[in-house]
Amino acid sequence: MARKPDPAPTNPAHQSAFAALESLLDGLTLTLGSHAELVLHDFANPEHSVKAISGKVTHRKIGSPISPNVLSIMQEGNSAQPRLNVVNRTAEGRIIKTSTLPVRDEQGNVFGAVCINLDVTELRLAATLLTELGGGEPVSTQSFPLEVSETVHSVLDEEERRLGISLARLSRTEKQRLCALLDRRGVFQLQKAIPIVAKRLGLSRASIYSYLSELRQPETGNHDPIGPGT
Repeated sequence: MARKPDPAPTNPAHQSAFAALESLLDGLTLTLGSHAELVLHDFANPEHSVKAISGKVTHRKIGSPISPNVLSIMQEGNSAQPRLNVVNRTAEGRIIKTSTLPVRDEQGNVFGAVCINLDVTELRLAATLLTELGGGEPVSTQSFPLEVSETVHSVLDEEERRLGISLARLSRTEKQRLCALLDRRGVFQLQKAIPIVAKRLGLSRASIYSYLSELRQPETGNHDPIGPGT
């Protein structure tokens, strides 16, 4: 059954919308079957964004942190669009098909998201599904974190795979650009992010704070994403 968290201070209209959505989760999960999970995220508290959950696909609970996919939607703000039928592989090797839908108020402000997760690992058509959706390319690895640190490490792992080099071996300029990218992805909105990023980059916390201070000055900061050979 969907479990409701303790009441938290929030916009009354948003609270009412969450309550209405929570009432639907169990029925939708029962309709979709035992391999389905529905998750309601509250962007007012990204460190504990899971406000309600029905199903056990990702083994999360009320108060679990925001996942990297949902973090990117939160960071896009009111311009966020639904992400439908995204196929991911968990660290345990399960194949999860996910759709994430932004939740908006009457003014069009995005204040949360509903995620539908389907475990398709054991379906006989999973291989065909992955080929059609992925064009034969490897399926990306996605985390469904139980702790905030897992969200941060998942994003850093993704960037490390993209760059093909240990983050600690990046040059100073590359580390600055990576911090800019992480800032745009919303990583530094998570309270525990700075010490984790500092350790992975081989920097002090003071260095990260300095980079962010420079990046957030309107007239400074190179926001070009880093890539191989930069």
